[in-house]
Amino acid sequence: MKKIITIITILYVGFIGYNNFSFDKSMEDGKEAIINKEYREAKNLFEKAVEKKSDSREALALYRQTDKLIEIINLEKENNLDEAINLCKNINNIGSEDKLIQNIVNNLKEEYVTKIKENDEYEINLNSKISEGKTLLENFDYNNAKTIFENIIDEIKDTEEYYVQLAEVQQLLSLCK
Repeated sequence: MKKIITIITILYVGFIGYNNFSFDKSMEDGKEAIINKEYREAKNLFEKAVEKKSDSREALALYRQTDKLIEIINLEKENNLDEAINLCKNINNIGSEDKLIQNIVNNLKEEYVTKIKENDEYEINLNSKISEGKTLLENFDYNNAKTIFENIIDEIKDTEEYYVQLAEVQQLLSLCK
């Protein structure tokens, strides 16, 4: 009977040790995947860590942060930067001792804010050029208006963001001919 208890104890301690090793390995591999920008892999690894230790607040926080990070990157791809910025702010509310993901997200947030400012400035400049072309058109300076409108079309024809301005400029250009 004593041998059975000893064997069960050894197996239990071995299992707990393996489980801790597996948890620690998943956590470290997940962090390494974050560093390598392999966010889906990191999410899977943190999920494994949560499965190994469901009471680990750190593993759960990193899993949730990684999930949100993936969502932020998808929003960026859809050019939905305002919503991405809001999600960036939410990640900082998911407490984690490791600031790796929070630092990445804060850098992304700054990048998105800069992009929005640049886009706003570009749009102001674009609208100014359109107004200039309209003024030339009203003054019957068709050649210069045509040049401005053609330049604008060349600038924005491959962007989805300025489709309204593109339609307007194409219509104005047709008046120059």
